[in-house]
Amino acid sequence: MQVVELYINNTRVDLFKDESVTITDTIVNAKDVAKVFTAFSQQFSLPASSTNNQIFKHYYNWNISLGSFDARVRVSAILKLNGVDFKIGKVKLNSVSMKDNKAYSYKVVFYGETVTLNDIISEDKLNDLTFADKAFGTTTSTTADKLVDSSATFTSTVSIGDRITNTSDSTIAIITAIDSNTELTISNDIFVSGENYTVHLSPFYDAESIYYKMQLNSVNTEQNSVLAPLVTHTQRYFFNSHSSATDNGNLHFKNGHDTGVLYSDLKYAIRVNEIIKAITTTYPSIVFSNDFFNFSNKVYSNLFMWLHRKSGAVDTLSQQTSYPIDIDYGGAGGDEWAGINNTSLIINTAFDDTDAFDQTFSWTIDPVNNTTPYDLSVARDGIVVFALSQTLNTTSITANDLGGIGNLSGTYVTTITSTVEIEFSNVIINLFAKNTEYPTGYTQQITTGAFTLYTKLIFEISAQIPEISTLDFLTGLFKMFNLVAYVKEDGTIYVDTLDDFYATSTTYDITKYIDVNTSSVNVALPYKEIVFTYKGVKSFLADKYTKLFNATWGAEKFNSLNNNLDGGIYKVEAPFEHMMFERLINENGGAQTNIVWGYSVNNNQEPYIGEPVLFYPNIRSGQGNISYRASGSIAHTSMSVYSVPMNSVFSSSATSTANSNFGNMRNEYTGDTSFTGTLYQNYYNTYIANLFKTNSRLVQYNAYLPLHIILNYTLADIFVINGQQFRINSLNINLTNNKSQIELITIW
Repeated sequence: MQVVELYINNTRVDLFKDESVTITDTIVNAKDVAKVFTAFSQQFSLPASSTNNQIFKHYYNWNISLGSFDARVRVSAILKLNGVDFKIGKVKLNSVSMKDNKAYSYKVVFYGETVTLNDIISEDKLNDLTFADKAFGTTTSTTADKLVDSSATFTSTVSIGDRITNTSDSTIAIITAIDSNTELTISNDIFVSGENYTVHLSPFYDAESIYYKMQLNSVNTEQNSVLAPLVTHTQRYFFNSHSSATDNGNLHFKNGHDTGVLYSDLKYAIRVNEIIKAITTTYPSIVFSNDFFNFSNKVYSNLFMWLHRKSGAVDTLSQQTSYPIDIDYGGAGGDEWAGINNTSLIINTAFDDTDAFDQTFSWTIDPVNNTTPYDLSVARDGIVVFALSQTLNTTSITANDLGGIGNLSGTYVTTITSTVEIEFSNVIINLFAKNTEYPTGYTQQITTGAFTLYTKLIFEISAQIPEISTLDFLTGLFKMFNLVAYVKEDGTIYVDTLDDFYATSTTYDITKYIDVNTSSVNVALPYKEIVFTYKGVKSFLADKYTKLFNATWGAEKFNSLNNNLDGGIYKVEAPFEHMMFERLINENGGAQTNIVWGYSVNNNQEPYIGEPVLFYPNIRSGQGNISYRASGSIAHTSMSVYSVPMNSVFSSSATSTANSNFGNMRNEYTGDTSFTGTLYQNYYNTYIANLFKTNSRLVQYNAYLPLHIILNYTLADIFVINGQQFRINSLNINLTNNKSQIELITIW
């Protein structure tokens, strides 16, 4: 008999002598992501002894209020086996049983210190996650059209096309080049030394930003976390080099023909690794191991999710205004009077009541067209002192509008916002003051001249990510890659493929611990067929494949060699859309191009939402140009580098045959079946093939396992009985007497 002890708040609890403690462990739970944190729990009936009455403060006596036990709160507890800590957790008091009006027993539940993922994440969706910014810091020097930070590591943290904000004055720009670890080239001159900045994960959504995010030279670098793949939600793409082929959607570039990719045809995609990072950011108690979730594992790290929440075009974009006023200050009076720093008007302390006299202040904002509404606000030292909403006309601001004549010193920031581009003829700032140096007064005028206000729309990740629950997303990854998980002693959640998990096994010969009097032998797998597939296969080309070949795109079926086997069909279904992509041919002559694209429409070629789309981007570089249509600040141009979607990790099977199909499909790019590294072949075959062998068995034994096995085993371990090796399917162990019910699968 083993000695089982329960301690509550470091006090040993009295137990009933016949109290049993059991644990149940099964490989099914290790493969069920919702139960990954599943902890040991045990209900106890504790005698109402003097010790236990003191621990629970005579909870049965409701007349005791001072210092009473709060049953609503779980209290610290330790479960020990033969004096060794077995489980650390919490105890909750559920009830007190009474006999003859006296306390007889306390019913409590011991909970391991971990909880299930389902308890932590609940029904939260991916849009509830917190997606952290990519970088932040303070500029250390001033260079035109640059961001310089001597302490930064830009080459490993940011990418071209990322959105950047000067958080000191709210001006914005796009990263157009990464010069070094410490220097970036940016689209607007918005920084001087000592200003704070943030590089965002969510990019702008406009022609310029999409242009940059299509041209990321590599997807194998972690900082390229968001890109724009050649997947359209409405527009059909084709390639026709004929001089008269000028229809929209033609990707062939020709001067004078404004065809090709329009930025609004596309949506961004996010690296799946960023979603995993967001999960651990949002739920700090969740810490995944890097066994599978690591960047060197390209099957995982190069996987992207298309940010496609609704069918058709992008909507629900937030806006940020690019304020282009940059005044070179000059004129009589010098900087003692006033200064301009980008969008900030600085009034020096010389203009206060201690030296004054008389002063006035006016500010005029003059739009060219009085039919386009705009919002206007003026902040002094970070506090808004004037605001107008949806005004149409010229706006004049005086000192009275800004809080009165008083002390005008401070830094003034003007923000003009519009949902569309709007042109202004001028912004005029007049300052007047009279003092001992200028007894008749001094007037200073600063003007911007004509400028156009460009509105930048922000593609917020949380507003565009598919509406799938976080648990369903994780479940999908577990099903795709046949992952298992368990909580390690340090609290980290070990995650790896089943095969790699089994490779960590320890072998225990338990022959002498087996009760030979009772056992049973059962069929190892009660199914005649297992189907591996995706939930969504209804996009245009995938649906066409299904109807043409009477088979599901990307699916796999594993059948026993014996077609007469009894049993049903078991389906492993990943909750994602599995899109079939298309390599385009030149309609002028029929030669293949190097262009692969995706078409998110249904069988009627109407915009299609479907399930969340996962894919692998491949970079086309020097393999045929495509046309990028003129829009905004981006001229009609020939693009030689762009991202195309595939279901294979790489475009050449010589590099890797790994892909996201369950079955061996004809590759959309190469047209052959050389990409044999399917999800089934790489992650399921060994386990499933063993179960379907004619001599495979599911056996059940009673055993009396020793303490050193109980304290150290994992579900990866191998048990040996009379020379035969077995995998653990489930264990039920009575810790009081070591009696164990074990369910094992033969290994062949």
